[in-house]
Amino acid sequence: MAAPSVQVLLRVTEPFRRLREGMVRFAVHTTAAHLERHVSRTLQRWVQDLHRRVPRYALFPELVDRWGPQTLALLIRVLRAEGEEEKRMLREEVHEHAHRVAAQQLRSGFSLEEILQAMGLLRTSVNAVGGVPPRRAVRPGPHPPGH
Repeated sequence: MAAPSVQVLLRVTEPFRRLREGMVRFAVHTTAAHLERHVSRTLQRWVQDLHRRVPRYALFPELVDRWGPQTLALLIRVLRAEGEEEKRMLREEVHEHAHRVAAQQLRSGFSLEEILQAMGLLRTSVNAVGGVPPRRAVRPGPHPPGH
């Protein structure tokens, strides 16, 4: 008796599952498009934060100029990936990129702590630029119609 009720439940919830999947796909693609439009602003914020928090990176501009754009481009590709094969290939590419970037930085004399801090600052910059724009302050008192 339990099997038919489970089948009914699955049939009833299927449209909601498809709706949820569609909404997630839309949100991910919207995020990718937003991030792509704001790559230069994201990188500018990251470089400023990086030079302020880990000043030694300013001595390696070619490393920073290569690492940031490559990482953001890869992130955008990951967000846009469709299909299991493409996602599998991108997982491998992300893994190789992370190893390559870490090795370059270790060879340049950066500590693991500095590398992790730089990565965290990049993530913070992506979140800050990719986030919801700040709300305008509302002044107390009467407001004109429509405001």
